[in-house]
Amino acid sequence: MDTKLDLSALRNSTKSIKIGELTEEVINVLGLNTKPRNIYMWSDRLQHCDKHKCDFSDETEYNESLENIPSIVQNPDYVGVHPNNKGIFYIKKLKSNCLVV
Repeated sequence: MDTKLDLSALRNSTKSIKIGELTEEVINVLGLNTKPRNIYMWSDRLQHCDKHKCDFSDETEYNESLENIPSIVQNPDYVGVHPNNKGIFYIKKLKSNCLVV
């Protein structure tokens, strides 16, 4: 799997792009009752991410952070389960920001 997310391909696609894998290690750490599986991202998630663009120092930092989503999923600093929607989040400290995937 590529370590960089191709933002233009994702923005111009109606299909999802694989960004990583829910690993046995993460499943065990979080005490989940599931099996390893692929993690995908759809273009509509970029619209959500765009709402946080102002949290970055400039557009370059924002785009680099998004491009690094696959490596964040592969090597996070922290993983957790969202209390409301039960989704899994991956957190990585990047420069001055903390990116939540």
